[in-house]
Amino acid sequence: MAPRKSRSTTSVTLANLERLGAERLAALLMEQGKRDRAFRERLALAIAAEAGAEELAEQIERRLITLSHLSRRTRLGEAREREIEHEIASLRDVIVDDVAPTLPGRAIHLLRRFIAMAPAILEIAGESQSLGASFDKAEDDLAGLWAKHPARDIGDVVEWVIGRIEQDQEHAINIRPYERALGEEGLRLLADRIGAAFSALPREAVGQRWAHTIGRHYDARVRAMVLRQILRQIADALGDVDALIAVEREFHPTEVDAPAIAQRLLAAGRAEDALAWLDNPRFERATRNATALRLDTLEALGRRDDAQALRLLTFERTLEVPLLRDYLKRLPDFTDADAEKRVIAKVAEHRSAGEALAFLVAWPALDTAADLVDSRLGELKPAPPDALLDASTRLRESHPAQAIALIRAAAPAILDSGFAHHYAALARAMVEARDLPLAAEGETHDGWVDELRMRYPRRDAFWSRYRELDRPSLT
Repeated sequence: MAPRKSRSTTSVTLANLERLGAERLAALLMEQGKRDRAFRERLALAIAAEAGAEELAEQIERRLITLSHLSRRTRLGEAREREIEHEIASLRDVIVDDVAPTLPGRAIHLLRRFIAMAPAILEIAGESQSLGASFDKAEDDLAGLWAKHPARDIGDVVEWVIGRIEQDQEHAINIRPYERALGEEGLRLLADRIGAAFSALPREAVGQRWAHTIGRHYDARVRAMVLRQILRQIADALGDVDALIAVEREFHPTEVDAPAIAQRLLAAGRAEDALAWLDNPRFERATRNATALRLDTLEALGRRDDAQALRLLTFERTLEVPLLRDYLKRLPDFTDADAEKRVIAKVAEHRSAGEALAFLVAWPALDTAADLVDSRLGELKPAPPDALLDASTRLRESHPAQAIALIRAAAPAILDSGFAHHYAALARAMVEARDLPLAAEGETHDGWVDELRMRYPRRDAFWSRYRELDRPSLT
């Protein structure tokens, strides 16, 4: 019997393919090319590349023309769609990797043609993520090549970007990739063109509230919002806050992004102007929650006392831990401890007992939290049961009686409502509290559990979970 050939001599490796020889490989490639259109096109590109970058560019352009002429009525099968996806990705790679290094101007031309055919290709081949990604990458590639190309025509770049903006009447494109290619001159030309289009829209469509824009003004209003986004991007690229403000003032006060304007003014060193926008009553709804920005603005103006007063006022309303930490950190030395005691005492009187408890156990101020449980337990019962269970866990070691009171307040809320996602946490808390010391004359743990069983006999899922934890397996 002839010796059996080893797998290494029959597997498809570079060395084994080289042994086949050029003639045999060429025949195999021709055979595969007849069956696989995408493979055949890739072979054509490889052959063109051997002839030089000019010939390769010509071959790519011919293929792009062919693809762009595919009928939108064409129905493609899944296999053909995959072929097109692969070919589109391959064409982009070849333009960027093989044409651009030696013929950047020609590569720019090819990428423009490539991107221009995107709507037709996406319509007939389906808007797949991989296809969309290929066209998005091509746009970034085009912008990058233009930015590096010393012979670029700024007017040509502007016209291209305007064409991209006009192509989608309902969505604003991201012009950031083109900022370097446009430069300051191009950005200002673009701003003039887009600004003129914006100014030509009917003012009644721009200045009304969105909810009031109906009928013939709807399309104009949508267009106004798109152009607004473009003008915002241009203003940011130029660092021109006043241009942004001029656009924003055209819209109804309830739709003006006053915090965004104030943020840009502050970054530009115009803190007084920023504060004026934040304090303007016309924009009260938009600036209501811009506390952090207002604090930064006051600090920039050197109004530290006003910033501290705002921190304390906001904390008393929201009970946000970082606000109190920032407030205490900025107090004069040796005054923070007394201030903390005063603030914590006031927290215990907060309008929401549940929010106060959550803050006190998180800070932590456990003695005050325990006093709150004793004095306002009835107000705590409507609080979210998971918050009560969390507080009980934090109080268990230092204030066990209050921890038990919180568990017993949370249990009816969970079992009454059938909150199954809280069952495990409640069962665990009940088991862990079983041996904790009770308050004087408090009901025993077993007595309370028996009472729960009588009140909620049908909560089988909960009681099953409780038994598992109460009598864990020895294995």
